[in-house]
Amino acid sequence: MEDGDNLDVEKVKIRLTQEAREAQSGNRISEEVFSDDVYSMKIGMTNAEEALRPGPDYREFRDLMRSEGLKGWVKWVVFKIIGFFAWWQEQINRAVYDRISRLQDKVLLLEQERIRFEQERRRQDEAINALQNRMSIRDEALNFTVRNNALLQDEKVRNLSARQDEISSASARQDEKMRNLSDVSARQDEKTQNLSARLEDHRRAITDQQYRLTLLLEEARRRFPEPLSGEQIKNMASEQDHATDAMYMAFEDRFRGVRGEIMRRLHVYLPHLERLGLDARDAKDACVLDVGCGRGEWLELLKEKGYKASGVDINRVVLRECRQWGLDVAEADAIQYLRGQSGNSMSVITAFQVIEHLPFNALIALFDETLRVLRPGGLFIFETPNPANILVSSYDFYRDPSHIKPLHPDTMSFVAQNRGFIKTGSYFVMNEEEAGTLKLIRSEDWPLNDVNDYIKAPRDFAVIGYKA
Repeated sequence: MEDGDNLDVEKVKIRLTQEAREAQSGNRISEEVFSDDVYSMKIGMTNAEEALRPGPDYREFRDLMRSEGLKGWVKWVVFKIIGFFAWWQEQINRAVYDRISRLQDKVLLLEQERIRFEQERRRQDEAINALQNRMSIRDEALNFTVRNNALLQDEKVRNLSARQDEISSASARQDEKMRNLSDVSARQDEKTQNLSARLEDHRRAITDQQYRLTLLLEEARRRFPEPLSGEQIKNMASEQDHATDAMYMAFEDRFRGVRGEIMRRLHVYLPHLERLGLDARDAKDACVLDVGCGRGEWLELLKEKGYKASGVDINRVVLRECRQWGLDVAEADAIQYLRGQSGNSMSVITAFQVIEHLPFNALIALFDETLRVLRPGGLFIFETPNPANILVSSYDFYRDPSHIKPLHPDTMSFVAQNRGFIKTGSYFVMNEEEAGTLKLIRSEDWPLNDVNDYIKAPRDFAVIGYKA
């Protein structure tokens, strides 16, 4: 072996010594952690050192072999062969030594990472322990809060129980009062029944008095010593015409409907007036006449909207009620009243549930006088029961004994056009139950294909037209 081999062995010794010192000093890793690993590496390096240690000096042995002649030369050749394999083994040992050195470095790095991992794990464990401590503190606080809330809840339950007892006592007192009220209500119902019976008696008495008065007037006419004048006869006859005014007013109250519902239904016609562009501030421009005004629902609605509206009727009882509502009404026959008006003096003429009471000649006269009195561009609206509804035409129409006969929508449109109106049409008054509103739909747009269509048809229709 040569001197360079000795130097390599010394370098390995120095390196191992430095690493052992660093391990002991704790600059890189603790002796406690690496003692077993360093010991194992020292054993490996010792074995490598033994393998690399130089052998004895073979020059004297060579000279000795040569001096023995051929036998010595054979020994020398064998020795060289063995030396070659020894040299080859030495090279292998060096390579193994280098490999072990590199692996040692990697092992040291891995051990350092493991130590850092252990340190990090210890820090995580400490953090987890701290978190668990905080959670324990919070759990204690939460348990305290829960216990406190439970105590408060128990207190509330006790208060509620006490309150419930008070309510039960109050309810018992209220039940007692309700029983007393029931007794009072029963007595009140009995009184109401008695009053209703007395009222019915009064109605019968009034009816009997009206009958007796009629007989008395008739007997008076026969017993007067002198003939009655035409004016006296006219006054007596007119008084007889009003004998059933109160009865018809009561009939309307029962079967026509309440005042608020009628006004709601009449709202459907307001857009036609609005499209005329009438100036409500101008009394002449916004003049509306309602013939057969009845209880005055339409007049009241127009008054609320700012229109100047007046009405005419022959029933004195309904006229008195209209005046109580502050409405402008007059007692007169509708056609006679129109004949007394100037031509082109009205903007709108309406009649609701009136034309079915008129004979056909009077109906034609109503259309003619309406056309004369309306201004150019003026509007008329005549509403009447709809015979397309089979229940109306076969049953409900005949509830009112003053009805003459149902009027067909097509016939009314024809009459209006024939008497000189333009843009005429009949419209069904359809009730939109879901929306709670009404709208007008042309009669020809309502399908009448089977009996269900006639049953579901709207109960009223209106003929509407304009003056050219």
